[in-house]
Amino acid sequence: MLTYNDIYEILRKEKYSEPLQPLPKSFISEFSQYINENSVDYTKTEILEMLKLKDRLVKGVLNNVQGSKLNGSRKQEEQLPNIANFSFLGVEGESLVISLDQEGIAVSTGSACTSTSTEPSHVLKALGLPESLAKGNIRITLGRQTNKKDIDYVLKILPGIVTKLRR
Repeated sequence: MLTYNDIYEILRKEKYSEPLQPLPKSFISEFSQYINENSVDYTKTEILEMLKLKDRLVKGVLNNVQGSKLNGSRKQEEQLPNIANFSFLGVEGESLVISLDQEGIAVSTGSACTSTSTEPSHVLKALGLPESLAKGNIRITLGRQTNKKDIDYVLKILPGIVTKLRR
C-alpha cells in the first residue's frame, strides 16, 4: 500500500529536480483513503502516468475551452494525481455531465460525497468561486485504464459541448 511518504518520494525523485517543501497532508489524504478502502495498489509507474495524463488534460482544457477554470492549485504537488475539477462559465454542471455521457465520457459534478446534490459545492464556494462557476463544475477521475487516447477524446469532444450548452 502506498503511503503519504511513498507518494512524496515519487514526486520528489521522479518529477521535480528542486527539493520540495513537505506536502500538505490534505494532498494525499483523500487519495490514500480511497486506495486503502478499495485495496487499490497503484505502482509508482501508474501514479507517474496518471500525473502525465492529468497534466495533458488540464493543459488541454484550459487552452481549448474558453471560460474554463481548474479548481484548486495548479501545482501538481498540491493535487491528487487522479482527479481534476473544472468549472465552465455559463454552463450547468449537470447538463455537461449528461452531454458528455451521451458521448461515452463519464464525469460527475462536485465531490464524490456530494455528487447527488444539485447545489453548488460548498468547497468551491469556500474557495471563493462565484456561484455561476461553482454550478458549472465537473470532476474528471483518472484510473488505471485511462490512457492518452481517452484524454485526447475528451479534449476533442468537450469544447464543442461547452459551446453548444452556452447557446
